[in-house]
Amino acid sequence: MYCPKCNEYNVDNATFCSNCGEKLQGQTSTQNYSQQNYNQHGYNQQGESQVKNFNLITAWVHCIKNYVNFSGRARRSEFWFFTLFNIIVNTVIGVITPDTSVSFSDIPDFTSVESIQTFIDSYQVTASSGISNLYSLFIFIPSIAVAFRRLHDVSKSGALIFVPYVCYAIIIIGVISLFFAPGFGVITIIVGGLLSFASSIWLLVLYCMDTHRKENKYGLPTK
Repeated sequence: MYCPKCNEYNVDNATFCSNCGEKLQGQTSTQNYSQQNYNQHGYNQQGESQVKNFNLITAWVHCIKNYVNFSGRARRSEFWFFTLFNIIVNTVIGVITPDTSVSFSDIPDFTSVESIQTFIDSYQVTASSGISNLYSLFIFIPSIAVAFRRLHDVSKSGALIFVPYVCYAIIIIGVISLFFAPGFGVITIIVGGLLSFASSIWLLVLYCMDTHRKENKYGLPTK
């Protein structure tokens, strides 16, 4: 159990805190956990999240509050509700944002004021045209951070999210090798593709796994 005064860990059934001498008799581990002070990110000193029941809104807010927090643990509902919220936002933006793409054939010759005005009227850049890209950029870091915490929750290193990118690098090496050693390049691309697919499936399985219900080096179990 943890001391409610100094947060020092003590064995269950201890009468007094071994650090500050605070009386612990009658306290349980659960009671002590609930008495921890939560920081501005919504976590206590043991990495336990203050929010227990996530939905679309609370998950998004919690992840944004933990914008660059790569420590602690995140349960499945936090990770997947945050992911679903972002998918919905990008879908809505894609529906309401006008198509402002321009092809070379659409560019006027600029020989007349009328042609220039027609071009401007047809492809007027609106404030919403870049929202999707800006939003994706905004959530890029918290998306990586919550993925780290989700892997921590199943007792895995957050660095595993970079495994598919290493596989992509192998594919790029294979593509470059096609110009110098075609046989090696083809084999490298195939191996990199298979590893990329396998690692992505593996990560998906880890993201879907339930919380490991024991304390690990990343903090207390999230439920």
